[in-house]
Amino acid sequence: MAKCLFGSKIIVMARSSMLKMKRRLLCFIVGHPGLLRQGAMILMRLLRRKCPPSQLQPDLRFIRTLQSPFHVVPDQQTGRYRISSKAFSASKLDGGLSGDLEQILQADGLQPTALYPAVRNAVGAAAIPIGKIQEAGGNVCHDPVWRNWYHGSVFNITDAVKRKIFKSASEMIEIDQAEAAKFWEVARR
Repeated sequence: MAKCLFGSKIIVMARSSMLKMKRRLLCFIVGHPGLLRQGAMILMRLLRRKCPPSQLQPDLRFIRTLQSPFHVVPDQQTGRYRISSKAFSASKLDGGLSGDLEQILQADGLQPTALYPAVRNAVGAAAIPIGKIQEAGGNVCHDPVWRNWYHGSVFNITDAVKRKIFKSASEMIEIDQAEAAKFWEVARR
């Protein structure tokens, strides 16, 4: 009996060790942009099931990458760039607001900032608790795209919803003031 119990402990430990190794490999692949990341994202999109909206945890965050000059504005009082309410406007393409879902990243053992920067002209990131978005009237869903399994979207963005989301947002990655200024200057030309 003791031998059997000991043997099952070894199997459990081996499985746990294998799971940790798989998570480390996934963290490495996802954390480094390139073909390997793109291939992994495509495989995840093909082989995994999306997380239903009802299973999204309200205390975890929706992460929005801030791009300059589109999502940041100069603050006249402080002389620094800050988040603009435009950062939370719906896309003209599909009517949604794009970002990453902390819950999906955490399920794979990844840090919330693992994919940053995923878009051009990134100068920071904002985070909003999913529960705050839902309270404001937005609908949050896991909406994977071919190059990003961790992608989420917020739908039902009205002006009132946008204002409430904006007020609930906080800087997750501080705005790089020098980069924001550089992109603003290029846009003004």
